[in-house]
Order: sequence, then structure tokens, then C-alpha cells
Amino acid sequence: MPPVQPGGGAPPRAGTEAHPEQHGQHYDERLEGRLDLDHLDAPLDLDVIGADPERPLLSEHLSRVLAEAGVSLLVRRHRTAVVAASVVAAVVVAGTGTWWASRPEPLPDPPRVRVTASGSDQTELAVDTSDGRVVGITLDVGVASRERAGVAVQLVSLTGPGLSPPSGPVPAVDATVPDFVATVSASLDCTDPWAVRAALSAGSADFGVVLRRRAPEGEVRDEQVGLIGAQHLAEVVRQTCLQVAAARELRAISVTAAPLDGVAAATLTITVRNTGSRTWPGLRMSTRDLPWVVNARPATDLAAGSTVALKARLWLQDCADPSAALAEGLTLRTSFAADDAVPGAADNAGDTFSLPLGAAALAPVSAAFSAFCSSAVPVATVRQSAVATGGSDASAGTLELTIDVAAQGAAILEIDRGATTAGGRLTPIESPVPLVHGVGTLHATWVLPRCADLLAAGLPTLSVSLVTLGSPGGDRRPYLVPISGEALRDGLAEVCGDTATVLVP
Repeated sequence: MPPVQPGGGAPPRAGTEAHPEQHGQHYDERLEGRLDLDHLDAPLDLDVIGADPERPLLSEHLSRVLAEAGVSLLVRRHRTAVVAASVVAAVVVAGTGTWWASRPEPLPDPPRVRVTASGSDQTELAVDTSDGRVVGITLDVGVASRERAGVAVQLVSLTGPGLSPPSGPVPAVDATVPDFVATVSASLDCTDPWAVRAALSAGSADFGVVLRRRAPEGEVRDEQVGLIGAQHLAEVVRQTCLQVAAARELRAISVTAAPLDGVAAATLTITVRNTGSRTWPGLRMSTRDLPWVVNARPATDLAAGSTVALKARLWLQDCADPSAALAEGLTLRTSFAADDAVPGAADNAGDTFSLPLGAAALAPVSAAFSAFCSSAVPVATVRQSAVATGGSDASAGTLELTIDVAAQGAAILEIDRGATTAGGRLTPIESPVPLVHGVGTLHATWVLPRCADLLAAGLPTLSVSLVTLGSPGGDRRPYLVPISGEALRDGLAEVCGDTATVLVP
């Protein structure tokens, strides 16, 4: 093998050093050690590629450049400082990489939490017992969390127009339970006119829940998320704020009642004054809470500082107390929201409010029916009481009753089939019942509510109509007759204990 030349090249082969023009090539010293692309078909000697003893290596070239720039000299003079700086730089780079790999994971934005209202029956109002004002609202909600492991979720409060954060503990959410049920609340503040205005025009999309998310690394965020199914919540807030605004701005200044011939009804005219600074649009009577009151005038706008005469027909419910049906006030409807102004739309809780009348306004109603309600008030006494069925989760049981009714001057007793009330369902078995010398007997079944609910609601009543001898076909005098008697007291004691006997007069 021929000896290697300095610079990494190989000696020229025999016969090539004397005649550089051989093979038709023109020899050029600048092509020494390079590949001639114009003659790739010629025989190629790989031993001579790059064999330039004058060409410096890359390391030699860099050393020369650094030396000319003075860097090499600087490094030799400050070798200790350069080494220390290199170590610090290496530590910083390594620490930065370690921090980046183990940095705290931020909470995602937006929250990965879904909150759904559990149902309209889960909405509860907190009432100030001193004056009956609604001061707060609570709602049961279902919570589904998809936050990463270790992130704690709490429900801070309901939020929306007319609501403010409540005081008290903040409930936590068990993220391991799908659709975890929790209770969230808010304080209700409708005293600010601007808050009332916002609440009256709000929809379900304006209400939500404030969440508090706490990461295990210490990051804490309070953020609002939407509340799915907030229609009933929006309606409750609207109605409550509407009632507050009505009590502040509207007044019933007079009531007149004119009886109708041949029927147990009268025409009412209620004059209402607007003492506020806003117009109450689409004002009219509502039958939502008082189905025996029928509106008799188209909806009208009540401008600020003006009055309007609302007309209605009142169907008599109880001759014993003709104005009792209006003791809690009249139910009116307004249309502050666009969907409440649709003609023929059904009244909902969010657009109705109660207008109190007062004793002076109720007096004309009683006077209008004084001539019509001239018969004696009937009396119902339970003669026999027997337990028919036992109790359950929804009822204390069922009693079978035999009731004697006395109604002087009446010949026939017509009895409504009964309806379920807070005091249970009292259903007569026969109707009508003939009265002999003003006395008759009827049988009924009474499905009781739970004993605790009965103590709060009181006893149900019989809804009857008395027909006198010789009266015209439509001359029926309605009465709400309470039931009493020792046999009733004994039956209540059997199903609910002695505490329930205090309900029997």
C-alpha cells in the first residue's frame, strides 16, 4: 500500500503525474482534490478526493478565527470565570427544564363543570317572618364535574338580576359522583329600582351559578357558569321583584260591586293609581290564583301618575263571607317582558302580582251580596268516622265519614265533587241530597295529607249550594261549610294522635 501523503491524501498513481492533460482533461490546480462534475464518466480515483495538504481542517479554521478575535486569549486569561459561568449556565438550563416539566398545571378556562336545575319543585323562598318579605332563594341543582383529579369545586351562589351573594357556608361538590345534587342559594334584593327593572326583563339565560375552583397547587378561581333549566328560577325572581315594585307603586283607591240578577255573581270596578315613575304595560285582571274572578276589560297601559278602572266579574264562593275570596287581594297581570305581551298567552307566575284591597275596599263586595245571601248558614256535623286505609309516605290514611247537614229553609243540598287541597281531598259519595225540614245526611271519604301538613293547613270544607223551595233554576246560594263533631275528633286521634284534635272546632 503506498504511503499516505501529509494532509490525508494519497500519492499520485504511476503515469498520471507527468501528463496532466491525459484522457482529454485540462489539468487545473484549482480542481485539486475536488470532484469534476463535467467528467463523471471518466475513471475516478477516490484516493485523491480532498487530498489538499494546504487546506486547513474545520477545527483549525475555528481556532484561527477565535484567535484573531481575541476570544482564545480571553478564555486562557479568565479560565476560572469561564468555567464557573459555564457551570451556572448549565444549572440554569437544567433547572429551567426541570421546572417546565414539573410546573403547576393551570385550571382550564372555561370551567369543566355543568350545573342543571333539579326541577321547579326544588325552588324555595326564604321569608322574613317579621314582615313576610322574601329575602332569599335556594335551589337544588345537579353538578357534573370533569375537572382533573384533585381540583375541588364549590358552589358559591346563584347569580342574576335581583340576586346577590348570600352569607354562610359554601357547599362543596363531590366530583366523584356523577350529577351530584347540591343546594345553592342567593339573597334576593329588589329594593333598588334598577335591579327591579333588570329582573323584570330578565330571561333564563341571565341566571347562573358562581363556582369556586381550587387546584391542589393552590390556584383559586371564582367564575360564573350557566344554569341549565333556569326558567322557573327566572320566573320566581321576576314575580317576587314584581310584587315588591307593585307594593311600592300601585294603589287600589276604590272598589264598587254591582250584583247580577239571578246568578251568584257581581261586576267589580277597581280603580288603581300608579304612584311610580314608570308605565305599567298590559295591565288587567288575572285568573291564575283567583279562578272565580274573570277579566272584563282589555289590557291597558297605566302611565306614571295616572289612574285606570279595571273591570272584572266575581263569582260568589261563600255566602257566609262574600268578600273572603278577595281577602288576600286581587291578582293582576302586566307585560314587562315581550313574551308576556302575546295576545291570549296563558298567565304565568312571572307576570302576575297581588294587589291588596283592604277592609274599606271589601265592604262594598259584602254589601252587594247581602240580599242574595239571606238564608241561614248550613252546619255539617260528623256523626260517624271510621278508618278505611292506613297511612303512607304521602297520606296519614283515609277516613269514611257520615255527615248530618242542617240548612233551614233549603230543600236541596248540591255538593261539589271536591278537590285536593292542602287539607286533603274530601269527596262526597252522593249529590244532590234532599233535605227534610232542612236536615239531610250524606256520606264522604276523606283522604288525609301527612299529619304534619294537616296541622299546618287545617281541615277541608264542603263546597255546597243550597236550593230553596220555589227559587228560580239559577238561584243557588254557595257556601263553604266546615266539618266538626266528636266523631271527627275521634277519627283524627286514631290516625294522627291527640295533637290533631285541636283542629276540630
